[in-house]
Amino acid sequence: MKIKIGSSVYPLDYDELTNVDVMDLEALVGMPIGEWQQTLTTGGALPFRTVTVLVWIARRQNGEPDLRFGDVRFKLGEIDLVPEPGDEPADEAADATGPPVGSSGVVAEPSTVVSSGSAATSI
Repeated sequence: MKIKIGSSVYPLDYDELTNVDVMDLEALVGMPIGEWQQTLTTGGALPFRTVTVLVWIARRQNGEPDLRFGDVRFKLGEIDLVPEPGDEPADEAADATGPPVGSSGVVAEPSTVVSSGSAATSI
């Protein structure tokens, strides 16, 4: 997945998540990683906090390792989450409390792109 904010593009690599990233993510979104992955792949509306967590992780992976979650800022009209070729949905049979994160992990389906053209953002 790529996260576009204005003219900046941040690839998000789930294979690069560390245990600390996952613990932070779970604390911030209030659910285990497996439930979070399933929520992302369903295509329904998500709390915007979840989108902010995606941006935070992607920016930390792309040159801002010390970025604090509370310092993540972006305009709603400037963000797009774009799936990449090869992204595949999480294994539906995986345990919701902790499936593996990685090549079979979290992705956004093409129908779940966050579009800057909508005030009610869903992914």
